[in-house]
Amino acid sequence: MDNAITYSRVSSKEQLDNNSLSFQGIALRKYAQELGYSIVQEFRDEGISARGMDQRQGLLDAIEFACRELESGDFFMVFDASRLCRQTSDAEAVYSKLRSHGIVITTTKREYLHNALGRRDWLRDSVEADYDSDAKSEATVERMLARAQGGAFIARAPFGYLNAKKAGFESGPSLLIDETAAELVRRTFEKASRGESIDSIVFWLMNNPVWFSRYKIANPATHKKRVRSLLQNRVFIAKNLTKRMEREVDGDWPAIVDLEVFEQVQRRLSGVTYNRNDDDSLFPLLGLLECGVCGRSYTKTSVNKSTERSYRYYHCGNPKCKKVSISTKSALGQVEVILQGLSVPGPLQADLMRQVRRDVEETVLEISKKRAELEIAKKEAAHLRDSYVESLALGRLDKVRPSLVEELIEREESKIKAIDSELSKLEIPQSEWVEEALRVASVLLCEPLRTWQNLEPIFQTRFLSAIFPSRLQCADGKVQTHRTQTMYGVSASDMTDSVTKHPQRDSNPCRHLERVVS
Repeated sequence: MDNAITYSRVSSKEQLDNNSLSFQGIALRKYAQELGYSIVQEFRDEGISARGMDQRQGLLDAIEFACRELESGDFFMVFDASRLCRQTSDAEAVYSKLRSHGIVITTTKREYLHNALGRRDWLRDSVEADYDSDAKSEATVERMLARAQGGAFIARAPFGYLNAKKAGFESGPSLLIDETAAELVRRTFEKASRGESIDSIVFWLMNNPVWFSRYKIANPATHKKRVRSLLQNRVFIAKNLTKRMEREVDGDWPAIVDLEVFEQVQRRLSGVTYNRNDDDSLFPLLGLLECGVCGRSYTKTSVNKSTERSYRYYHCGNPKCKKVSISTKSALGQVEVILQGLSVPGPLQADLMRQVRRDVEETVLEISKKRAELEIAKKEAAHLRDSYVESLALGRLDKVRPSLVEELIEREESKIKAIDSELSKLEIPQSEWVEEALRVASVLLCEPLRTWQNLEPIFQTRFLSAIFPSRLQCADGKVQTHRTQTMYGVSASDMTDSVTKHPQRDSNPCRHLERVVS
């Protein structure tokens, strides 16, 4: 007599209460008796979905037992394919695992043999189970959304309410007031409306046994988040809104908090908010400032003290640092002072402009040389194309297929198009363009502050990154350059009219300026 094990599963408590699990066991034992199988062990999972095998300990134990105790040709019995797997990937894994030990999967409807047809039937039934699961899931979502739009609450009951269905009420409102917890909610809103701080409310709630029995967490920061969420929850004024709903609707349950008290609390909560998602263009020094204490980069933060006023500032990103902050307005003002005190000596300007002109001339020569090479390649490709076209027209193919000649013509035409595309990118700068660029570079060298002020905010950060080789330090609310950092390699104290006094021979600072000008 062949040995077998059985596996049963139900996915909900309702199915468990309706004896669905017992029904599967009876059907499997009857089917095994008809086929003459000896059931050596029974496994089950109670109230667990078929989505994901990791959480189904009964199935994992069944597979392990089958691979260890059963022999080749024995059977792994389930009521149907959906009881075992509802995902095709899981079904393939289970089938391959059992097949490698010679164990045959069988249901009350069919037996899946170890051949191509058996594997096909198993995967087909698993796909149908997967589809059936998706269809039921979508239908459930639509049904719950319809209930929510009708005013029913479909999530877990918030603190202060009880789920009416779980309390045994099939009709009527979806939420019932838990008077003990609801009184705590009302007093929490009253305290917040009088202006008490969140910290004091958290301390009061953490010492209340009703609250602590629901949220058994010792961390005050977690309680603070829960209290703020509670004070912003519109369920307490009988308003319903889920992620899939387009608009808020009236709930079918009674309110705990008066609308006037709720709105007063919202106004107090919106008094000071912290926002770290502001547009980076509002922080032109972002990425350029570093902490003068620990060396970490400064980050951005906004504080909104009302709907009309917003304060933006930078602070150290190191949580262990002193976090000395500086407002964006103050930081920009100090940077403007630094830019105003910077200039480049006349002789050094002349040297740099001559170097830029030489670089432009070399670039023009390189572009001209490249264009000449491409023109020659274009002429050769055009000559080949014309010869192929002529041979095709006159019939001089020498036993070559016409289709092959047409392919050669298309290849040469594609080559010509690619060359034209490259030539369009290699445009030789006109003399007036070069002179205009040099004029702009001269203004940049002479008046960096005015140049920076005339730029769009999005380009101001890039300009400062090019001007200052290393980041600006901020300490005690003051922005300053590094002791060794200089503007274009020249500090305000080093700027003289003599090129020989400039420490160019040591650090070659004009290389940095060449990049800025270019």
